[in-house]
Amino acid sequence: MFDLIFSETNISPKITYQIDPRVKLTILISFIVILISTSVYDPLRLFVLAFVLVILLLSSDLPLNKFIRLLGKIYPMILMISLFQLIVPVSQSQIYSGFSLDLSRSNLLSVLEFQLHTLLTFSATILFVITTPFIRFLKSLEKLKLPAWIVSTVFFIYRFIYILSHELNRMYVAYNSRYIKLNMIARIRVQTKLFTVFITRIFERNDRLYHALISRGFNGSISFNVPMKWRLSDTLILISALLLLTVIVVI
Repeated sequence: MFDLIFSETNISPKITYQIDPRVKLTILISFIVILISTSVYDPLRLFVLAFVLVILLLSSDLPLNKFIRLLGKIYPMILMISLFQLIVPVSQSQIYSGFSLDLSRSNLLSVLEFQLHTLLTFSATILFVITTPFIRFLKSLEKLKLPAWIVSTVFFIYRFIYILSHELNRMYVAYNSRYIKLNMIARIRVQTKLFTVFITRIFERNDRLYHALISRGFNGSISFNVPMKWRLSDTLILISALLLLTVIVVI
């Protein structure tokens, strides 16, 4: 999870990091909309979208092997969900209902389409998250005049993920340093107790954070003092990207 949390103080000189987050967010949403509307029966458009994504990936600082590892952690869940599409209910009589595997060509193509759409969507989102400092992203939401409660909610979700990862990492190090030679049953017992402590710690830390905010006059909105200015290069990049996506649509 720490791989997905970008340091707010680290700004790479690469162009993918310098682009205004509003530009990247617009491109990301447009990309996902076009991707979802693209069928597996249109392989050329899917290939072009994937090719554009690879070009953007290579232009960033994210190592290819690291990116593949991130997708590798996500893919088992995608595969499991997609395989459920092969299971269809069947009724052999009025009192019996069962399930069977539908391995027809159309159903297999639907499974393939779901996997391609999900993988490319996750890939584009990961690339956006990795190349965008989170504070700048929140500032862009503020610049887009989104309601303050939405911006605050996004910030607290991010904070919750950070706390979750931090506590999990601490408990993982403590566990490995104390419980090395345990059998399977003992490990399950210890890990179950640790999970209970883990959940309790998360709620306690969130409760302390809430009371700290209230005591400092929190009124539901958070202001992010991050300098952000729309440049001519952002306009050119946005226009070029939207023109490219339009060309892909008409292919």
